[in-house]
Amino acid sequence: MKTANQYFNKNSIGYFALCVMHWVSCSVTSSAVEIEGLPEQFSAEVSFAIKKTMVTNQVFRDHGEFRMQAISKTTNVVDNCMIGDWDSGQIMTVYPILKQYMRTLIPDPSGFSTLQESWLLWPIYAPRTVQLKMGQEHKDNMDWDRYMMSNAFMTAYLYTRTTPQPVMELHSTNGILLCSWTNIVVGPQPPELFSMPEDYKPSRLPQVKPMDLGRRLAALKLPDEFYVEEVLTVQVKEVSTIQSRKLRQKIWCKGDQMRREAIFGEKRGWGIYDFGKGIQMIVDDARQRIIVTPLNLCAGPVGQWEANLLWDGTAIIEEQGMETVNGKQLIKRRLSNAKGSAIYYATVEKNAPVQIVAQSGVLLAKWENFTHTNISDEVFQIPASYKRLEY
Repeated sequence: MKTANQYFNKNSIGYFALCVMHWVSCSVTSSAVEIEGLPEQFSAEVSFAIKKTMVTNQVFRDHGEFRMQAISKTTNVVDNCMIGDWDSGQIMTVYPILKQYMRTLIPDPSGFSTLQESWLLWPIYAPRTVQLKMGQEHKDNMDWDRYMMSNAFMTAYLYTRTTPQPVMELHSTNGILLCSWTNIVVGPQPPELFSMPEDYKPSRLPQVKPMDLGRRLAALKLPDEFYVEEVLTVQVKEVSTIQSRKLRQKIWCKGDQMRREAIFGEKRGWGIYDFGKGIQMIVDDARQRIIVTPLNLCAGPVGQWEANLLWDGTAIIEEQGMETVNGKQLIKRRLSNAKGSAIYYATVEKNAPVQIVAQSGVLLAKWENFTHTNISDEVFQIPASYKRLEY
């Protein structure tokens, strides 16, 4: 039998959910913002572009609960769907054929998702979104209300009309149609749309073997205790362009444990990565809880997983001599695993990490303020009162 993560294809909702699952430290924790033109209770069809292919799904919302589902073109039944609850901050990716579901936190895909600006229309997904009415515009022989939608990560233009029937369209700043909402029917939705059938069973993320972080660091000639600051360059895929965005992280390493504190725009999150136990614990201070999942540093968006080859215990290290970078002589190593490879540079004096670049030469991450120091055990402690949620 297939597992849930083997079941969905790359154009499915489930695939999107896994792509952003790794960044639960940036999960949504603030109140939803209501979007003018988007009622609290409705059903609709939404079409959006994934890899230049338009995909149509059904969407339902009833106040804080929402559902998005894909209908199979061959069987005309629900292929897979997502059910979310704003109050609990959780989402379930459901696989009806398998009678399985995977429960995670509601992700915030802004900055990472291939869908990008499409999610500005979901106040549940895009908190702190500002909606500014810019008047009316005549297009397609009809009058539309025009809004600018923006938050810390992206900007797009929303067009709405109510005649001859309600329609919403979201366009990128360069005029490309990102998604359209049609067949909008306002009103209460059936409660069963947002509940899980009793015979459905939970599906967990695949377990991973514990790794010896100390041995990994020794192979890179790094000490087993140190502090470093990492600046990731995340390549964000849009419909027609690719943008680079920066993510700064503070990292503490000691033995088989790593602590990361990430700052991305207005968001801040931290987590403990236990290589000995093969788990990662993302801390949600706002809700006083810990989200525990199998360790998977090489998941996530383009650019991020490649940079994490530095910590991947399965990656092969190939010494490639010396190279002059920005006028400085550095040690050059090639890191590779089953997904791909990248080039890693370290200083000659201390073997301190400097930067990692893609095979194409694009800078993925750089490291600053590397300090070989004794790390207190308190750095890796999580408040005992926090609720533990395992996935």
